[in-house]
Amino acid sequence: MLGPQAGYAIKSQQKEISRIVTALGHLPQKNPRTAQSNLQHLAKHIDSLGPQRTLERGFAIISRNNVILKDGQSLDKGDTVMIRFAKEKAEAQVTDIDKNNRNS
Repeated sequence: MLGPQAGYAIKSQQKEISRIVTALGHLPQKNPRTAQSNLQHLAKHIDSLGPQRTLERGFAIISRNNVILKDGQSLDKGDTVMIRFAKEKAEAQVTDIDKNNRNS
């Protein structure tokens, strides 16, 4: 008869085997060319989500004191901010703040 620790060890090993079998099931079942093509597609998708690509689509990154701003709540009139575009940077001074703007 096995003691409780042996039973625990067996269950632990069964879980590990199950995890490995599941992981092996996720390996590419098709030829390596298909797997490589899928990988290239994913790499292009990830690249399209990068900050530089976002800037190239016309967005800008605004920072103050080297901290990226996610909203204008921390800005005050007169603050100096850095605006980063795809190819250039510009420095600007805040002249007005509408903290009640609701995307109107």
